[in-house]
Amino acid sequence: MQPRFGETDFTVYHTNKQNTVLTLQNAEKDAFSRYRALFLEEGYEEKEAYEAPHGAFCALVREKTGVFLHWFSRIGELTVVKEENCTYFQREEKPLPTVTTPQITQLNLTDFGLSYAVRLSDGRFIIFDGGWDDPVDQKTLYGCLVEQSEGRTPRIACWILTHPHSDHHRCFNGFWEDYFGKVEIDSVLFHFPEADDLEHYPKLCIPHRGANDTDTEHILRNNANVRKIGAVHYTAHAGQTYTFGDAKMQILVCMENTIAVSNNINAISTVIKMELGGQVILWTADAYCKHARLEERYGEELKADILQVFHHGFSSGKAAPVIDAYEQIRARTCFVSTTEYLVFSAFCIHQEATRHLFDMEETREVITGDTTRTIPLPYEPEEDSRTRLKERIARGLSLCGKKEWEISPASEEPYTLKNITYSEITVTVTSTLSSGETCEETLTLPKRSEIAFTPAENTASLSMQGDFPFLLEETALAK
Repeated sequence: MQPRFGETDFTVYHTNKQNTVLTLQNAEKDAFSRYRALFLEEGYEEKEAYEAPHGAFCALVREKTGVFLHWFSRIGELTVVKEENCTYFQREEKPLPTVTTPQITQLNLTDFGLSYAVRLSDGRFIIFDGGWDDPVDQKTLYGCLVEQSEGRTPRIACWILTHPHSDHHRCFNGFWEDYFGKVEIDSVLFHFPEADDLEHYPKLCIPHRGANDTDTEHILRNNANVRKIGAVHYTAHAGQTYTFGDAKMQILVCMENTIAVSNNINAISTVIKMELGGQVILWTADAYCKHARLEERYGEELKADILQVFHHGFSSGKAAPVIDAYEQIRARTCFVSTTEYLVFSAFCIHQEATRHLFDMEETREVITGDTTRTIPLPYEPEEDSRTRLKERIARGLSLCGKKEWEISPASEEPYTLKNITYSEITVTVTSTLSSGETCEETLTLPKRSEIAFTPAENTASLSMQGDFPFLLEETALAK
């Protein structure tokens, strides 16, 4: 697929064997209209179209080939996506009776990861990711579905896999291999690269955190299990809308929007805006705002009541575009899918963007992943939630050290520098000698480690500064 009207500022990529993406830069709305007319002339039937503050979208089909046009007015970008064997237009949602209250459950995992069960009013579920290929996590998810189905056979309207990273998509495989036949599933939604797409995503073939297998292998298992269980596979494209029961979802960005600018597997995360229970929930997975250009594309349309915080609250690239997105989202309730200690003491709180989010007055409640937590929809944090959040921040930081230390007079005994965080720390040590001269050296502390430092002879005072908090002990005093 190539430009059809002489455009020169463009890229063409195959996200996988079924999908081709043409992206035009410096595109005005008339470019959207020209391509729309072109596909209509070629015999495509328009099935869906709308305009929004961020631009315009339409979806067309001819036999089994789907075409999705999405124009982003704020950044002057037009994407033209062609999908072979497209299933998007086969969607049929038959209304089911209301039998329960909609709710969101953040599941506790054996390690940080992402696993959410969203229960609809008709009793079915939408699952986001699921976490690791871990029997404990799979059992936790199954137990949640059984308990919340209130005597019915658990039924999943859609299982959404946001991106092929081991702490997100691998649970899907083990779950169905263990619980096939015990749970019903209607559909899955994901847009993954090919398993061997190492040119774009070289880390697909690297075992993660000591695992013997790779995400390459799990992508193949994902596809095989979808065929085995007989679920419909929908491929996510930005601009699409999906309705399951009383949940309406809009795809904001996915792999087709980032493949040209990043080879980071987190960057291809599918970001979804969901309306359910009279509220807006924004699901961001591990998206990188710089690459997804979320704030640039959508601006005020990002506003949400509930936010699943980007990348577990860890670093999501440069802070500025993440902060810009948070300033538009302004959610009152934030889910962070990792532990209280990591969130408020050892890692997330020290990330500039995450700290900005927690310090925003609009942020009333942060729900961490130490325990499984369910909230009904609509949900409003309690009146004193903001006060209690500030107390949690202060308590978490009290467990940390400092970033800067001034020692005068300096001891001749060795010092022990302890890195209590989950990030590598660079510490700059400036020694002032009794002669008035200064010397500087840099120390590197791997995460959760400690090293000894002995001052130079005749050191009168020391200054130590790190990019993350660390503890400092004088060895002689510690004995």
